[in-house]
Amino acid sequence: MIPFQQWNETYAHFHKVDPKQTYYLSMEFLQGRALTNAIGNLNIQDAYANALRKFGLELEEITEQVIKNFNLYLKYIFL
Repeated sequence: MIPFQQWNETYAHFHKVDPKQTYYLSMEFLQGRALTNAIGNLNIQDAYANALRKFGLELEEITEQVIKNFNLYLKYIFL
């Protein structure tokens, strides 16, 4: 079976069954400016900010914290 056929069958099955879905937001590999650039390039700023707000977080605060933590990490590595 061709992979695209399998993908289409899987998509049709999940569309028909309509199961619950879980989404995982990860910022492990997107430090500082790269995080906001990626969110901006995908045009999902509002959705991402709203998802964070549901957890009591703000996108700007998360971005600042990621930058601080990454800078500390770099200082530790290069000392």
